[in-house]
Amino acid sequence: MSRLGTIRLYDTKVLVWEETVEESIRSVYRSVLGRLRFRGFKLARDPNVSHLKSLWPFFHIGQKGPLELTAQTMGRCMEFAFFQSVRRPAKYPNTNGARYDFHEFSLFPRDLRLVCVLEICKLLEKLLEYGYELEPQLTEATPLARAVLNVLERPRSEEAPLADFNRRWQRDRFERGPDGWPTPKEYAHCGYDLDRDQVPIRSGDLCALRVNGRLFNGVAHPQMNSGWSVTCGGTTVHGTSRELFRCERPDLEPRRFFRDATDRLRRELVRELKLKNYARVSQMAAALARLEPPQAVAAE
Repeated sequence: MSRLGTIRLYDTKVLVWEETVEESIRSVYRSVLGRLRFRGFKLARDPNVSHLKSLWPFFHIGQKGPLELTAQTMGRCMEFAFFQSVRRPAKYPNTNGARYDFHEFSLFPRDLRLVCVLEICKLLEKLLEYGYELEPQLTEATPLARAVLNVLERPRSEEAPLADFNRRWQRDRFERGPDGWPTPKEYAHCGYDLDRDQVPIRSGDLCALRVNGRLFNGVAHPQMNSGWSVTCGGTTVHGTSRELFRCERPDLEPRRFFRDATDRLRRELVRELKLKNYARVSQMAAALARLEPPQAVAAE
């Protein structure tokens, strides 16, 4: 069967976007899974959807030696994302798991990078058999392996946020505003434009986002499908609209925040108080005050 759609490569993710909504994309997905099995990947149901039986046929995880992947299809999209957790550097911990790391390719050891490039090329060749077209950046060099390697090794910092967005979504895909970004008509639906406090977000707004506990406060731009980016000091981080919030005084926010930070600080404060380390107690009390603003005392 001949397909009409585009193949994109972002980090170590191979994404396929169909131009028409058809049930037959699921048969393509099953066929690609068959090719992955033929190449030695052991596939299983994604544990993230173990409680949703209706999604079992469309979400998978796989492993071939130290190289791992997630595969899924929903609507007009297919996504195959490669990662590795066995030989992952200890200095890049992600409490949610290696599959949620950013810039996965840079965390691979050199030999595994070569394996990853090979498997991505074989996956692209399978998709090309169906008639899908490669995005322009994958046709800039030959052979295909060189084009893939160029994309994977391209530093994200070299691209401005809008250039990166256009590279992935194409310049003529959405209605654009004077700043070049999609207009609210394109992303303000299904609550995808509401932040953590249910306040509408517009492209160019100043918003904050925490990634691995670290606070980023910068300019927000839509990435479509509830995704948003925040650019701060030349660094761009990504999250969903519900993770963004307004932060008028970032200097009063803790530089790093963890879910159990308050309890940990309390325990440390008690310990330092017993040791009569009053300078340290003062510093920790100030940090605790930032995490727990004092409650207003009700008038008696």
